Amino acid sequence: MQLLRRCFIVISLCHGLAKDISVGGVGLLVPAEKTNPNKIIVVFDKTNRLAVKVMYRR
Repeated sequence: MQLLRRCFIVISLCHGLAKDISVGGVGLLVPAEKTNPNKIIVVFDKTNRLAVKVMYRR
C-alpha cells in the first residue's frame, strides 16, 4: 500500500505493508527512516483509500 500526505497537493510519503486489519484499526509497517505526520491517506488500490489518524507509534 502507499501512504500519502495531503498539503496543498497530495504527496507520496512511502510504501508500507498492512500487518493487521481489525475493528480496532490497521497495523502498518513502514520504513523506520520515514517520519510520517499524524494524519495520512492510506491507498490500498486505485479505488480504495482511507484518511487515517495515527494513534500509536512504536
